[in-house]
Amino acid sequence: MGKYQAMDRPVLVTDVDRELDDALSTLWLVRGNEQLSTRLFDQVVDLLLERILLGLRTELVAGELTANTFATELATLADQCRSVGLLAPEQ
Repeated sequence: MGKYQAMDRPVLVTDVDRELDDALSTLWLVRGNEQLSTRLFDQVVDLLLERILLGLRTELVAGELTANTFATELATLADQCRSVGLLAPEQ
């Protein structure tokens, strides 16, 4: 299972990077349409967050982050997302 995940991670990162590039390239095309602009902007935000999470996970698997540092980074990211309304407030 670990071997499959390690091989799959670069593909995921490449796919997310490609989707993000496509979304950013398309953003200017929909600038006059508020509904499409909002939807595409939301997609860009989702892709950026996904890329950050994949990057953190890659660093953890590569041994560049300890489990504690990884958990701290995730908690910090969650707090930042909550502060701008991307996550529901903690209960």
